[in-house]
Amino acid sequence: MNQAEADDPDVCAAPAAQPPDVHQQLQAALAQLDEERRFRTRFLSSLAHELRNPLASLRSGFSLLQRVKGSQDALAAQVNPLIDRQLSHLMRLMDEVDDLARARAGQLPLHRERLSLQSVAEAAAAAAQPLLSAHEQSLHVDAGPSAMWVEGDAPRLAQALTALLQEASRRAPSAGAQISLAVHGRGGSAMATVAEHAGGLPQDGLQPPRPEDDLLHSADQAPGVSLSLARLVIELHGGRLWAQAHPHGLGRVLVAALPLAADGPVQPGA
Repeated sequence: MNQAEADDPDVCAAPAAQPPDVHQQLQAALAQLDEERRFRTRFLSSLAHELRNPLASLRSGFSLLQRVKGSQDALAAQVNPLIDRQLSHLMRLMDEVDDLARARAGQLPLHRERLSLQSVAEAAAAAAQPLLSAHEQSLHVDAGPSAMWVEGDAPRLAQALTALLQEASRRAPSAGAQISLAVHGRGGSAMATVAEHAGGLPQDGLQPPRPEDDLLHSADQAPGVSLSLARLVIELHGGRLWAQAHPHGLGRVLVAALPLAADGPVQPGA
């Protein structure tokens, strides 16, 4: 190197290190997250499919077992309903795992129609009644003074409210507990509340949802498949699902809010 080159700062300076391409790194991270999401979705769907078939075979075998002579002795009469109930629960759980995977992938079909939230609540109450009866629990349904019209998939919404009733049953004391399901309107929303107490939730006790009320990020306990699916179904209908403490300390209240149909009644209030 001659003196002229030594005096030239462009020659003496070492090559500057290239800054990392933050945009490319972000794109790579997002691509990895998206691939993990697709893998999780495929896994859940595959799990549901693989478990549904053996469960169906078990149930068919159990049905044949019931017809075998001598199988209805005192012990069988006691055990058979238990096996049947648990198999039904497992098959329902597999269906919900499959539905949850499709809902997360945006592939859950919804057949929307104009319907009253009261009719959905009645269907959910009927579906949850066997479980409540098995746990010696009772259910009080308050349909409200007028119909709350929404746009939605009736079976899916009933499935979501049934999950709320099942969750209340799980948390409430087994013997003698009284669960309440109420339907009412507030602002531009149709509301369904499920409380672990017969008195339900007073109208003035309803609170706006807060981040800590998110069912999927509760410090209390993981929500499980049914409650996770219920939340996604409600959100796919443009609604919100959250939990709040009863204002009188009577356990927890689950709140599902759905937008009223365009030509439905609008209730006063915030």
